[in-house]
Amino acid sequence: MKRIIAFLLLVSMLFIIPAAHADLMDDARGMLQMINEFRTGDDAWYWNSDNRTVTRKTGLGRLQYDEELEAVALVRAKELAVCFDHTRPDGTDCFTAFPDNREYVGENIACGFRTAREAFEGFLEEDENYAGQGHRRIMLMGEMTRVGIAVVEVNGIRYWAQEFASDPMEASPASTGTAGWEQRGGEWSYRKADGSIVTGWMKQGGNWYYMDRDGIMHTGWLQDDGAWYYMKESGEMATGWMEKEGKWFFLNDSGVMQSGWLEDGGNWYYMDRDGAMQTGWVNDGGTRYYMGGSGAMVTGWKQIDGKWYYFRPSGAMHTGWLQEGNTWYYMYSSGEMATGTAQINGLTESFGSDGAWKETILDDYGTPLGTENPLWRLIKALWQAILKVFAFE
Repeated sequence: MKRIIAFLLLVSMLFIIPAAHADLMDDARGMLQMINEFRTGDDAWYWNSDNRTVTRKTGLGRLQYDEELEAVALVRAKELAVCFDHTRPDGTDCFTAFPDNREYVGENIACGFRTAREAFEGFLEEDENYAGQGHRRIMLMGEMTRVGIAVVEVNGIRYWAQEFASDPMEASPASTGTAGWEQRGGEWSYRKADGSIVTGWMKQGGNWYYMDRDGIMHTGWLQDDGAWYYMKESGEMATGWMEKEGKWFFLNDSGVMQSGWLEDGGNWYYMDRDGAMQTGWVNDGGTRYYMGGSGAMVTGWKQIDGKWYYFRPSGAMHTGWLQEGNTWYYMYSSGEMATGTAQINGLTESFGSDGAWKETILDDYGTPLGTENPLWRLIKALWQAILKVFAFE
């Protein structure tokens, strides 16, 4: 039913939305020059997945504007006004909008930008890390040789679509074969209808595969252009959580193995530089965190090896005085909660077995008033109050 509704919405949009205004489309086409200057200039770089090193692209050719891809972009821009996603309103992925004669295809989408310059600068993602530079990497793909761009405006919001692809493939006139998988020496390859063997990335049946320089399907870990991927035994590119040799890894929707901090399902995880999910204590930039047995970052109170610790909402381990409601606690520099008596800032502090602060212990110094004298108890209580104020400021 949802697909039917989305389809009806799309049909209505195609009638309601007129062809994009000529001035808007002229502005959109002007993005071609911006992309080409970017591809051939000194800023043609992006972060690698470790977010410490970069890949610089040199020798990239200028993209050619493609009217066929512009038609795809116009269809997709209209669809974005119905469903802003790389999934189309009918539930299929965006690549079904492309003609079948392109080996490599890619899409960038955006909304809200008023001009092509603003949209292009958004696609640059200069201040993002690797995970946030997907649009930037597509604009710098050497396999892409052509682009079509479109924009439509609906209810005052402009929707932009960049559609990239390689040159159209031409079947050999002498070829009468059928494209498909074939086994060579126990290894799998994919032969096109023109008889040639596919190399590099290939999408078939909604899955991505990688064929080496000899056309052999790759399995296992794969490093390509500074990023790590994992290809299953079937050759399909893995995404999401994956367990290998007792370690958990996470590969994003593009198949790229993640390292560092990762948010998934409302939880934070920490993946080491090799991509393995961490459990237990993690030290990041001098700040300590604790990752539970599932790998999810811990917040709030946590008992570890019989000792209590407190982790802030950011996950950082707390040290020093801590107030919860009307109760004070003290966490040592190790993060461990104080109990009993403790020397803090030159004062003897008393804590209950539950860690709740009770009082600052004052020596009676053999006062002639005696420890049970009401006047002495009053003076001591006032002094306790003063110390409490200054101790917790």
